[in-house]
Amino acid sequence: MENRQGNGQDNLNIELEEEDWVRVFRRYREAAIDSSLRSFQYKLLIGAIPTKVHLLQFGIEEDNKCMLCETETETVEPLFWYCRHIQRIMVQYSPV
Repeated sequence: MENRQGNGQDNLNIELEEEDWVRVFRRYREAAIDSSLRSFQYKLLIGAIPTKVHLLQFGIEEDNKCMLCETETETVEPLFWYCRHIQRIMVQYSPV
């Protein structure tokens, strides 16, 4: 199976084999019961989360800096994986 654009590998710097991506795309629907959360997960997988980098390209934003820390460039990877503000929220609402 050929590597398709938009599977998250290019957007998130995640390196998985194609068969693993197929499993991820098949299982995202099982991971969340709520349809809005499922929709968010799908958008995250295909790189369709509108970050400030994307919004700047369309002239909607004036800069690409993170709205929380105002230092990092706001892309999906730093926003959801490295942002200290988001990390605190995730820890607070984590079920574990």
